[in-house]
Amino acid sequence: MAEVSENVKQESQQEITEETGTAEEDIKIENDRNGIPIPIPRNSSKKDYKNLVKQKKSRAWTDGGDGSLKDKETLVGGPKKKVAILISYCGKNYHGLQHNPGDDKVDTIEKRVFQALVAAKVVYSNVINDRKKCAYQSCSRTDKGVSAIGNVASLKCKIPKNLCELVNAHLPDDIRLTSFEQVTKGFCAKKRCTHRTYSYYCPTICFGSKEDWDRPSSFRISTEKLEGVRELLKKYIGTRSYHNFTSGKRQGDESAKRHILDFRIQGDPFICNEWEYVELRVVGQSFMIHQIRKMVGLIIARAGNHCQDDHWERAFQRPFEDVPKAPGNGLVLRQVHYDVYNKDYGTDKRRALEWTDKQNDMDDFATKNILPVIFKMDTEEESMVEWLKTLQVHDFTGARAEKQWEKQEFERKEALKRPLKVEESLHLPKMSKLDVEIASVQA
Repeated sequence: MAEVSENVKQESQQEITEETGTAEEDIKIENDRNGIPIPIPRNSSKKDYKNLVKQKKSRAWTDGGDGSLKDKETLVGGPKKKVAILISYCGKNYHGLQHNPGDDKVDTIEKRVFQALVAAKVVYSNVINDRKKCAYQSCSRTDKGVSAIGNVASLKCKIPKNLCELVNAHLPDDIRLTSFEQVTKGFCAKKRCTHRTYSYYCPTICFGSKEDWDRPSSFRISTEKLEGVRELLKKYIGTRSYHNFTSGKRQGDESAKRHILDFRIQGDPFICNEWEYVELRVVGQSFMIHQIRKMVGLIIARAGNHCQDDHWERAFQRPFEDVPKAPGNGLVLRQVHYDVYNKDYGTDKRRALEWTDKQNDMDDFATKNILPVIFKMDTEEESMVEWLKTLQVHDFTGARAEKQWEKQEFERKEALKRPLKVEESLHLPKMSKLDVEIASVQA
């Protein structure tokens, strides 16, 4: 493919130079949506070639690329527009939301959704292996086991009036396309999102002592303890560095900073299958992988007196600290918000992305397909109690984490002093410019 592309470029450039005397610097060859160079026609001006490129890329969407799919596949009637789709799903049986094209062995939410879109004949089948062909983008990439009541994705597709019914006919019961709205051509579900709301359904036994773990169904949290949990949640509000609450981040990385707008206990404790629960609801601009689960894990560790305030402070102030990660089955993406977009484009012609009229449908899906799964894993399989028992293997003194950090730093600095083989460099952690400068000075 590389040789073919280069030959096309050379032949096209030779033709345009011979006919018009225009050099490559004057007209730059561009690629189509499949990465193949678009030849420059004879006697073309820059403007002519620019229009040709625009037409080629537009046709790549409307006919599936080179026209072959249009000849083989027939889509349903209706206009083809950019839309935002509202998706609800239970994450228990899936390896997260995101699907890597070509990896058919892993079952994900996106894999099922795209199969349903193709089966419903609202997109061509080539989107299975190339999301760019329909400009697809999800808002929040939920982890394995995490569910969602109202996740959002944007894409270009046919939009018949019964789009949801057509797609849902090809989806399993634990995944539903709840609604859709037409959006602007440049809309991106991820970039346009202003903040996200998550819920974590937590058994109150998590805040009890070790002696209470043998009787989780009879445990009831006291008013004093409940107020203490509320105060701990408030400590997260604001902007902090969560480098110890995710993976691949270091202290000082700007990308590790996250802004939490609100973190509270939503409503009163409630009983399900004789177990008492509370809903922890957090609102933030964005979250990193495992961040919320570790935030909940630290709350449980502190409220249950497995650690003290000094460990809480070290989690934010030290370069490396041991923070327990709560189970993922209790985490639910409740809503993604588009406040700025709604303010700019939420007119009568193009509805705001709020879906208040679909809230009952989303709540009904959660009641039937998400919450029973969460409660069953806790009450029948006692997954949360088993996780609580693992807290004793964590080191909440900071000593073990400090030694591990010192060892990692020593290995990083030693690696700078010797030339590396290619296979060795592949296994080393990335170093920032600051790390390189410090290590060079110390060496």
